[in-house]
Amino acid sequence: MVIAITFVAVLWGVFSPETLQNVTDQIQTYINHEEYIDELIFRTPGYHGWQQEYWLSHCGDFCAIVQYVGWKEIEHLEEELSEDIEEICSGGNVTKENLKQWLVNGGDLQGYLFQCVHCKKHRLHIDAS
Repeated sequence: MVIAITFVAVLWGVFSPETLQNVTDQIQTYINHEEYIDELIFRTPGYHGWQQEYWLSHCGDFCAIVQYVGWKEIEHLEEELSEDIEEICSGGNVTKENLKQWLVNGGDLQGYLFQCVHCKKHRLHIDAS
């Protein structure tokens, strides 16, 4: 599941208290523990994406961001990331071969590697310039 949060806006105080509460209410649809949401919004460092930052979850909790990646950095995790890769390819109308070619760390198609804080499974999100 993908949770969309604009972390920079949250951290810089751009959201009004009402807007922040609305965002929190929407997140609670997916994550039912208020302390997890508070941890993510108020105490977790964000990351910078091309479009809007997305925070992945697993085991009912938010994942930790591990690093910015290209295919070279994650090819050894291909089997573990197969569900995310399949979703990325079908949602973006991209072949797996194209994804392998175009996903470059620091490039126009950027990968973000997350890891579940409970079971340690890796998750992948991508963003394009």
